[in-house]
Amino acid sequence: MTVSINPVTFNPHDPAFLANPYPTYAWFRANRPVSWVTPYNTWWCFNYDDCVRILTGTDLFLKNNPVPSAGPPPPIAGVLASMPESVFSLDNPRHDEVRPILDGLFATAIASAVPRAEAVAQQLLVAAKASWQFDLMSSYALPLPSGVLQQVLGVPAADFAGIENWVAAIVAANDITAPMAVRMGGLTCSMALNAYYQALARCPMHDPNAMFDLMRTRGTTAPKGLSVDEVQTNAVTLSIAGYWSTTFLIGAGTLNLLQHPAQLERLRA
Repeated sequence: MTVSINPVTFNPHDPAFLANPYPTYAWFRANRPVSWVTPYNTWWCFNYDDCVRILTGTDLFLKNNPVPSAGPPPPIAGVLASMPESVFSLDNPRHDEVRPILDGLFATAIASAVPRAEAVAQQLLVAAKASWQFDLMSSYALPLPSGVLQQVLGVPAADFAGIENWVAAIVAANDITAPMAVRMGGLTCSMALNAYYQALARCPMHDPNAMFDLMRTRGTTAPKGLSVDEVQTNAVTLSIAGYWSTTFLIGAGTLNLLQHPAQLERLRA
């Protein structure tokens, strides 16, 4: 499929682009691997090697603007701009102090992830079989990774649905072309999610092997350990960034298999 793109008018929220973004990505890689994207007033990089260099090249690139007043003001209702600073937005030297702590704790917390995922998947599939209709995304692709992540984090089961709704609103608000009501709703849910983990930090330990309680215990006592605020901010970040990619992977993977029946038959075989 051949496409012709005008980088000046490229809109990453165009329904036609979202329906099949890959030809557009290929065009940018071949013609404009670094391009100014007007809706976001930022440079976007489309080549893998460039992205790796930016993400790992701490000698040239910073995650946080050292002089925020020198740049443009954050957008109204800018959800990302209002997020608390977590490991994903830290620069060195603090990043290299926090990251090893979280890596070790997460390795402990996800030790039981496989049986948890199997149990959640089985429960969802049994419910789907008993129903007269089944929506892959809302009934499986979303609750499966969300349920597993929240168990790994140590969120009480009664709060799963509320966390899911807050995160969905925050993700929707990251679209700067969304209506102001959507973006303000995302900001409100961002405050709610932060307040939730502040409150959870004041509750008795729920699961000593869950990520949140591990951060509260081992994380805060490690050399150059986490502060109480860092426990909260990293729990918020893990909640937001921890499962949507898997949700999209299940949906996109299933769609591609349905569109390529030969590959689906290979998988079944």
